Amino acid sequence: MANAGLDALVRTSAAIIIAALYGCHHNSPPATPTAAQPPRKAADVNTERLSAGEPDQWLTPGRDANGTYYSPLQDIDTVNVGKLGFAWDYRLGTNRGQESTPLVIDGVMYATSNFGRVYALDAASGKELWKYDPHIDGQWARYACCDAVNRGLAAFDGRLFAGALDGWLHALDAQTGQLVWKVDTLIGRAEHKPYTLTGAPLLAGDLIIVGNGGADFAGARGYVSAYDRKSGAFRWRFFTVPRNPAEGAQDQAQLAAAVKTWDPRHRWDAGSGGTVWDGMAYDPALRLVYIGTANAAPYNMHLGGRHGGDELYAASIIAIHVDDGSMAWYYQTTPGDRWDFDSTQKLILADVELDHVDPDLECRVERRQRVGRGERARASMPDPRTVVPGHPTPRVAGLGPGRARYAVASVRGPGQSAVIPCSTMLAPNRPTRPPVTRRPLAFSHRDIAVTRPAVASGRTR
Repeated sequence: MANAGLDALVRTSAAIIIAALYGCHHNSPPATPTAAQPPRKAADVNTERLSAGEPDQWLTPGRDANGTYYSPLQDIDTVNVGKLGFAWDYRLGTNRGQESTPLVIDGVMYATSNFGRVYALDAASGKELWKYDPHIDGQWARYACCDAVNRGLAAFDGRLFAGALDGWLHALDAQTGQLVWKVDTLIGRAEHKPYTLTGAPLLAGDLIIVGNGGADFAGARGYVSAYDRKSGAFRWRFFTVPRNPAEGAQDQAQLAAAVKTWDPRHRWDAGSGGTVWDGMAYDPALRLVYIGTANAAPYNMHLGGRHGGDELYAASIIAIHVDDGSMAWYYQTTPGDRWDFDSTQKLILADVELDHVDPDLECRVERRQRVGRGERARASMPDPRTVVPGHPTPRVAGLGPGRARYAVASVRGPGQSAVIPCSTMLAPNRPTRPPVTRRPLAFSHRDIAVTRPAVASGRTR
């Protein structure tokens, strides 16, 4: 075709990565010849490219720096989509779970598979360029609640960053697949604490941020760690839940207030959960890292005769200052969670106009089957007591650290926000467990629209 626009629609399944590549003809005049440009180095991602959000590249797990998961390419539309056909496949050689979102950078697809394996493929042909195996002990899979999956990798300045299931963070040369450095991100390894690393690392300036999983098992205490992007040197660590008060004063400032929200009879030997196993985002203008935390452990707060409490900062969205790892604000989405309603879903950063102001927003889909949005600079959320289904949500400026019981707003159009109520929470003492989704939203800046995945009978569609 004369003018091909590459729209790589990529899905990883249990054993196959399939790429559909299609070019559509345009009746535009031929481009003026330009001087040949030197070829880019592999994974040649920099701050400028991330800011530009190049339409024909997929530079981050969410495509761009804001993690919108939305492709603005328009060559494939409702008229010609039926002409798409099978192009190639690449056999991963496993029947284990696959949850990775590949990167496509300058014609090369970079993907991860279970246990933390990494693959580089020619995106046009599917030809393998190289593959990397972290060679971990397969028995580590016993600590994974939901198979030995991996959710992706980060790329910057010729390097790829991927986590392995056993908690080691690997930095690879994107050209050769050779190891540059690796670092152990887990605490409690000697005590065999049930941590795993399945989430995609987050690029945050000159840092790489990683979390971990394990809140469904006894012994895991949630935290995120920051490492120097170039050397792998440790920079800071942020704990999401308190440690056992019997060990003395809390080890971080934000936890002194948090420990008061836990029942005195809490089983501190359970580690308290609150792990950060997936959703994270970074705002370079505000220099804030946003994380979502999992359920407390054990998540039924009434076990053992406890009467419960909010259990901060489990099931929360937390903003962290990237320079020193201190907390900027938090918003707890499910106070006193005892239904495993963790808040670890993908976070999307968006700039939209609401109520004649221009707040920066973060959006997510939660496991209570609702769409949420909040102001990025502070915890500004709708007051759940004023939510009326079908009507615009009253905004509460400067609500500060808060709690949500029923619903928060989804972006539905310029200057307007609409409510998606959560019927399962209308009777908080007897909720019905809704279908769980971990699939990300997609946000279109052009249409100011959020596309939300639906779940039926346990299957995403």
